[in-house]
Amino acid sequence: MTKKVLFCIDSLKGGGAEKVLIDILNRINNKYDITLFLIYNNGVYLDNLPKNVRVNYMFNTNNPFFLNNKILLNFLEKIIHIVFQKIPSKLLYKLFIRNKFDVEIAFLEGKSTKLISGSKQTSKKLLGFIPILKTTIGLNHYIKV
Repeated sequence: MTKKVLFCIDSLKGGGAEKVLIDILNRINNKYDITLFLIYNNGVYLDNLPKNVRVNYMFNTNNPFFLNNKILLNFLEKIIHIVFQKIPSKLLYKLFIRNKFDVEIAFLEGKSTKLISGSKQTSKKLLGFIPILKTTIGLNHYIKV
């Protein structure tokens, strides 16, 4: 039986962690049943996703309504930030993660880590991947949530 893996990241906007995630997904996409959960469905790397990776998202900001209105997009992002501060992680998880997974990976600190930390299933692996510049501390950190 193929393992079901969930990766969670805020968005696929340009950046090093986002590129690393795309590279990982391209290397492992035939070995696992992969779902990518985005807080914001936008970013320059959306077109680089493997075809068999399922993409779910919380907010579709990849449409002309938001892309042409930066003030509205910034306002929405501030509201979402407040929502993530006030709502408990278990409730966020229950509202937005509908399927069951064998492995869940929060790929950056912040919203994705809070969301995945709300998982209540104890029989699976929960991981937090937080890439930090090697020049800052000398290595990349991996934490178990």
